[in-house]
Amino acid sequence: MILFIILGATTFSQILSFSRREQRPGGDDRPARPLAAGVIAAMMLLLIFLGLFVEQVSMMLITLPIYMPLVQKYGVDQVWFGVMFLICMQLACCCRRMACC
Repeated sequence: MILFIILGATTFSQILSFSRREQRPGGDDRPARPLAAGVIAAMMLLLIFLGLFVEQVSMMLITLPIYMPLVQKYGVDQVWFGVMFLICMQLACCCRRMACC
């Protein structure tokens, strides 16, 4: 099962990479700072929601191929994004444990 998740995440990442969908439509490459904070917040909320149903490794394999091109596009520091990503995953794991009790 884990190998199928890895295969799906890798395939999806390659398709996005080859189709160049991470680029902004219209070729406009100017940064959009106000939108970046909202996108990052939505990513974190989705991680917390997914963490209630999916294990951490599976969640990383599903979301990181989608999130990392967006993080690079908006110019967010990847180390800080990684820290926030891991904190949200741990928070979701703790919420799942409390809901099971």
